[in-house]
Amino acid sequence: MAKVALEKVRIVGLKEHYKIIVPRIHQLANLHVIPQETSTELSSDGERFFHRYDLARIAFALEVLTPYESKKSKLDAMLSGGKIVMDEKQARSRVDGFVEQAEDVLSKVAKLHEEMVRQENELKKLPGKIELVSALESFDSTLDQNYSTTETKTWLGSVAKGDEQSIMAALAAETSLLDIEVLSTIGERTYLRITSHAEVVEFVSGVVGEHGFEPFDLGSFSEYYGRSPREVKALFETEQKDLGESLAAIKVEYKELATHCDDLRILYDFELWKKQKDDLQDSIYLSDRSFAFEAWMDKREVKEFQKWIENAFAGDVILEVTEKEEGEEVPMLLENKTGIRSFETIIGMYGLPGKDDFDPTIFVAPFFFVFFGICLSDVGYGTLVTLVSLFFLLFGKMSRAAKHSLALLLFCGVGAVIGGVLLGGYMGLTTEQLPQLVNPETGMFYGQLFNPLEQPLIFLKLCLFLGAFHIVLGILLSGIKSWRAGKKLILLLEAIPWAMIIGGLLIFGFAGDLNTLLGAQIFSANLFKLIALIGAGVLYVGHIILEMVGGTSVAKALLVGPITGGLKLFGITNYMADLLSYSRLMALGMATGVVAYAMNLTAGILGGMIPVVGIVVLVLFVLFGHTLNFALSLLAAFIHTGRLQFVEFFSKFYEGGGKTFRPFGRAYRYLFITKENI
Repeated sequence: MAKVALEKVRIVGLKEHYKIIVPRIHQLANLHVIPQETSTELSSDGERFFHRYDLARIAFALEVLTPYESKKSKLDAMLSGGKIVMDEKQARSRVDGFVEQAEDVLSKVAKLHEEMVRQENELKKLPGKIELVSALESFDSTLDQNYSTTETKTWLGSVAKGDEQSIMAALAAETSLLDIEVLSTIGERTYLRITSHAEVVEFVSGVVGEHGFEPFDLGSFSEYYGRSPREVKALFETEQKDLGESLAAIKVEYKELATHCDDLRILYDFELWKKQKDDLQDSIYLSDRSFAFEAWMDKREVKEFQKWIENAFAGDVILEVTEKEEGEEVPMLLENKTGIRSFETIIGMYGLPGKDDFDPTIFVAPFFFVFFGICLSDVGYGTLVTLVSLFFLLFGKMSRAAKHSLALLLFCGVGAVIGGVLLGGYMGLTTEQLPQLVNPETGMFYGQLFNPLEQPLIFLKLCLFLGAFHIVLGILLSGIKSWRAGKKLILLLEAIPWAMIIGGLLIFGFAGDLNTLLGAQIFSANLFKLIALIGAGVLYVGHIILEMVGGTSVAKALLVGPITGGLKLFGITNYMADLLSYSRLMALGMATGVVAYAMNLTAGILGGMIPVVGIVVLVLFVLFGHTLNFALSLLAAFIHTGRLQFVEFFSKFYEGGGKTFRPFGRAYRYLFITKENI
């Protein structure tokens, strides 16, 4: 367990070497650059040394072209996380070969997209226009802005289907100075021509308005005035066909350009790296003649990097170790051995260690492994998790962080398999259904310690025993943390006594079960009761001593201390409440097996009820039921195991909140580099 020791360094050099050292540190990704708070002296023209293309243009081109790209193997995509796998030399060669035509591809995509959007908008308008002129096909006139004369007024429009009779009746009942023609009925609208004498225009306008008459707007057809509706319809249909063919041609061009999608993705990452290097200029001191910045780096790497700078720049660039400022927060970088390292993911979820914390990964790892195994506790489910994660670990091409997460999942799967063996969890199958795995001497599965359904109290005691051990460890770690901070008496007079009380009471209560399990009288209940009492006495007296050491007067400590010491002992109720939280391990462990058994039982009943196709129903229900149970159990196991770490364990000694060590390094969006040229 270790927090990596970081050194604060300052790098200063001539500006002419800036373009050499920045790509190097960007590739090594070993420096956490500290942003400068003081203003820099950047050139007035905003000089940028590395950036070439607008990343937004490349991203836009990929967004447009990706739907037209040839589909890749789903397995390959899963193994690579959707990234392009190649070494850096191949990637650079690919970019160099594509860069000359990149501008042409980006320009074509932008131009085609603009044209496609315009044509699609035109195409969307045509059905409405075609419907309108189709409705006017029987109108014996050419299109015009206005069909009224000095003596008459003409309306062209539509009403809801069936309303034409009522509007005609309403008009005919009052006047005969009009002419109405039903032009057509299309869908739910009936299209009419109404022509009236000038004397009754006001009356007709009122009637048609009351009956929902919607007049045509022929202003948008001005370019077609003088043509018959039939001619205009033919023109629109021809335009519709031409636009369809044009859009199809654009899609063909898209498909041709989509062959460059991977080239664009590689180019995007290379240009992203350039942008990162350009953006660094906003965080450091950079003038017309020099540059300077401060950074954190692994203390073990300082000398080697310093030596490289000396050899490469012959004194024109220097690296010096500097002292951190008062109150300055040091970034946090964890380093654990293989296996334990995978559980750093859990620490990251809560928050990296603060300045007074130590790395808790080595303590979290075994408990997370055991607790997860108890919660899932199924050989079948655990094997599935193990095999899937192992497959991707062996054959997948992915980042180091992703591999750590997969390794964590692998360990969880192994824990579930072990938990399943010890608790007899085999996807809800009973000993009668798997007789080949049954130990004839015990009547249980080989390796099974007890039957959780028949002996739930033993299961509960096991979970509480593990929980008490977890809590005691958290208390002791809290004491050790105080010891390291110079408060040594807290470890001796508070943490250790609490451990004696909880541990003594625990073994006092479980002594008989432990002796039965081990087959020998090893644990003496009276001895551990005595240990608990001694711990209580030390805690009581120690509280008074701590009060006096903390600055309380002797008289006040002797007067008030006995009362507050008693209240201190009453704190055992809080620990008991924490201890009960570990009963959720039993609940989830039993739920996995019970639900799996219920799914098997229900599937068997359904299969027997339905003739002929019953076997199909049985298989489908088993697949559905176990998939659902597996997903929910896996999620619950992870969440509740994490909760026990974060709430019950970390609350005793761990604060978190440390700042993450974020090295200035390459961001990979589309690429996975298998070998970098460093």
